[in-house]
Amino acid sequence: MKNIFTALILVSLLFPTTGLAQVVQAYFYNNGTGDKSFKTNYRQTDVVSPQVYYIDYDFDLKKTDDKGVINRANDKNVKVVPLVFQQDFNRELMSKILADEDAQEDIIEDLIDEAHDEDYAGWQFDFEYISSADRDAYTDFVEKAGKEFKDADLEFSVAVIPRTTPYDPNAISKDLTAAYDYEKLAQASDYLVAMAYNDPNSFGPSGALPYQQAVLDFMTTIVPKNKLQLGVALYCSKWSLTGGYKQFGELSHDNVEDDIDNSKLLLRGYMKSLESEYSAYVVPSGNLYLTWCDGPEGFEAKLKLADKYDLRGISMWALGQENKDMWDRL
Repeated sequence: MKNIFTALILVSLLFPTTGLAQVVQAYFYNNGTGDKSFKTNYRQTDVVSPQVYYIDYDFDLKKTDDKGVINRANDKNVKVVPLVFQQDFNRELMSKILADEDAQEDIIEDLIDEAHDEDYAGWQFDFEYISSADRDAYTDFVEKAGKEFKDADLEFSVAVIPRTTPYDPNAISKDLTAAYDYEKLAQASDYLVAMAYNDPNSFGPSGALPYQQAVLDFMTTIVPKNKLQLGVALYCSKWSLTGGYKQFGELSHDNVEDDIDNSKLLLRGYMKSLESEYSAYVVPSGNLYLTWCDGPEGFEAKLKLADKYDLRGISMWALGQENKDMWDRL
């Protein structure tokens, strides 16, 4: 018994776990600091997903600069599952791809060849701004890709804009979620990522805890929990209070601190109901801004939410935008 107890202690030391989300996926894009973040925090990252591949207007697979992240991930034995999207997230281009079965076959073949050549574990489809009229065509594309990726021994996942209520095919007005048949997409892939870091009705944080909970309350009714990952924002949301309350943009935590250092801070606190920090400040021009950032405490709340729903894991957008102390919560 003593030997068993000692072995358990050694295992816990060698393979620590938080008991939270099982898989930690970190997105990367060339924002100038993401490569440095990955270099520092790769040990806490199970999967790195660079957003560097896209399908261009000629239906060819193209790659942008990954700043050495892919080579570093390979050196450190971190699984690489790149994202692939349509150039400029152009809706018309996506419609053309979905109307051309030969183009789809070529794209799938190119992705398989690239994954094998570069030793990627698989691919994640990040096709967005898809017309609701292409809903069935996109499902067919994913189903074809899923079968061929499986035969090629590649992992396959799909990033989706999530809903909080059932889809109504008879609705006159359809938003960006209408293009995703979550149930069929989940069946055709290894897992879905609910990009719940961009609440379209937000008045503050990009993905406040109540919104994420509403997303999971609905999404887990149609997608198996072990095939769902929660998208978590690492960035802050900036709002203008001058001339009306309106969203101004997205900033990294470091950018927010630079903003505040060069301004007059009026108010700072933490809103527990949203699990988000807020800061109100006046810039030298006289404009008033309010920023919302999860920070370590809010980030941990999202981790616990993923654990509560027994999800496959979390997907963090994006490396280089975070407060460095957030990594301590993993």
